[in-house]
Amino acid sequence: MKRALYIITLLAVGTTAYFVGATGTGNTVEAASRTESQIETISDRYIDMDSDEFIENYIDLRTVTGYSGTETGLMLYTDDGCGYYLEAEQVK
Repeated sequence: MKRALYIITLLAVGTTAYFVGATGTGNTVEAASRTESQIETISDRYIDMDSDEFIENYIDLRTVTGYSGTETGLMLYTDDGCGYYLEAEQVK
């Protein structure tokens, strides 16, 4: 009898907690504001890959066809025949 009462109490508490969490309005507003701030953060770091700034200052890694590593850096080869050497220390 004691065990059955314990199980019924746990089910009642669990069900109540579920419905309060599922229908509460405070959580929805908080979640919506978090989503909006994440979208703003992502849009602030957006880089237009067709802009002149990108083309002149960055290597489009989608065009890399090969690479070779040395003790002092990395050589990247692109599909247009260019090669770029990036000087960097090896991590051991």
